[in-house]
Amino acid sequence: MIEATAVILAGGASKRMNGQDKSYAMYSGKPLIEHALKAVKKFSEVIITASKNNYESHRAWLYTSGYNNVRVIVDHEGGKGPVGGIYTGIYNAVHKNVVVISVDTPLIDEIFLSTF
Repeated sequence: MIEATAVILAGGASKRMNGQDKSYAMYSGKPLIEHALKAVKKFSEVIITASKNNYESHRAWLYTSGYNNVRVIVDHEGGKGPVGGIYTGIYNAVHKNVVVISVDTPLIDEIFLSTF
């Protein structure tokens, strides 16, 4: 177990995706959010930062997918882009060591993050 907080940035307006939440876009047969969660599974705390628009859908997906130990938090600084999500994640982290990844980076894996 890595005693640190992993923050997954999963807010945003998805303007380039025609309003579709990119967290659920498929890559290699799985939604992007599932790739991100697999990459951070060894972290003792996992936070997903979300916008007001996708907070409930993230919570529902996590619940139905069995990820009950992941917190979803609405960006404190909505409309500020990734910086708002980074701030929100760090502000709410239990640990002083925090790693941040974006939900749309499916090639980041747990082997890469284990060097943290």
